[in-house]
Amino acid sequence: MHRKKRQLAQLSAVMDIIAEEIPPNPTDRLETAICGVLANDPLYIAELEKYSSLVAATIVEIGGWAGWIKRETTPKDNIANGNNMGLDEDDFAILGMGAVDNTAEGKLAEDAIRRWGSRLFGTEWIDEDAEVEGWEIGIGPIARTKDGRRLNAKLLEQIPLTSTRRVEKLLTHTTEAKYHSTHSAIAFNWANHLISTTDNHGEILHFLSLAAAKNDEARRLLHDTVTTLLQRSLLSSSAYPPDEILDPRLQLLLSSPTECKSELLRFELSGYAALRTFYTLRSSAPETAVKALTAVIKSAGEPIDGGVWDKEWESPVEPTVLPQVLKELLSCVDALGIREAMDVAKVLTDFEACGDGLRKACIDQGDGDSKEVEKIVRSVREGLCKVFARAWKRGGC
Repeated sequence: MHRKKRQLAQLSAVMDIIAEEIPPNPTDRLETAICGVLANDPLYIAELEKYSSLVAATIVEIGGWAGWIKRETTPKDNIANGNNMGLDEDDFAILGMGAVDNTAEGKLAEDAIRRWGSRLFGTEWIDEDAEVEGWEIGIGPIARTKDGRRLNAKLLEQIPLTSTRRVEKLLTHTTEAKYHSTHSAIAFNWANHLISTTDNHGEILHFLSLAAAKNDEARRLLHDTVTTLLQRSLLSSSAYPPDEILDPRLQLLLSSPTECKSELLRFELSGYAALRTFYTLRSSAPETAVKALTAVIKSAGEPIDGGVWDKEWESPVEPTVLPQVLKELLSCVDALGIREAMDVAKVLTDFEACGDGLRKACIDQGDGDSKEVEKIVRSVREGLCKVFARAWKRGGC
């Protein structure tokens, strides 16, 4: 403590000698601004900023901690937020405590930091070899200003999203810093970019799931994206996309669902994954395949339980695809076990009880008409009756 006081005293003496032996040039605006700052006049900061925003911001940081520049925030505020700049209690005792100042003077000082930090956000690289981006540096000083988190959140959302690597770095930071809404906005913006530029469904679903917690639109789009994949599979009567062109992320999500950290994404993919399993196994292992298809049918039947269509019920499979799924069942209905047959019969009964409203919605989204839907339902009924009859003959009921 005493050593640091002596060092400050020595520094003050040196500054006095310099001022006496090398007098400033009053006609030089830069020298005048420097002298004004050294004389503890913060009004010269704006003049100094014309020459170097970095130097101006640095002076505000140091002067704010020392107490001779008034700021809108205090060291105490910043310590509470974890922004102690690496200084210990002795340093704080020597520098003093910056005073809270809600006047124009305090704002003027912190605006210099805000402008410098904002410029850093517009700088792509500080050190490209070390992969240090401008925003990674600018976010710290801004966070130490009044309402700095709000400004940082706004600036983070405006950063151009040029690569998945940059996006993942931004998402990591916003998670650690608890910028939850900003995290969601960045993930959603990147997902929309991928939707318009790629067919990497796994990447799209991944980023939509990250955005969904704070964004209802992302939640809806996540569900719609999976529903589209499921419908395209049903229309082609085969897994879409085919295994050979699956993007790595979707392949991983389907093959190792437990490694997916998003419970929402696992939920949304469950029906689609079961349908893909059906297509993979329907020739080689029809009994296992039909169990997977039954799981899809049960999932689609959840919103119409009891014969009433609850459109607010969240299910990974929409009941509007039921005719198409039941059509796939016709190719392997004989492989149904009694338990699966009973599950299908229950959903079929609920579907018929829902009436014309659901049937019309199914027709609008499918490729058939009311007669086609009726034919599918009747054929499935007949197939189920045969399953039940065989079970009764074997004493299985």
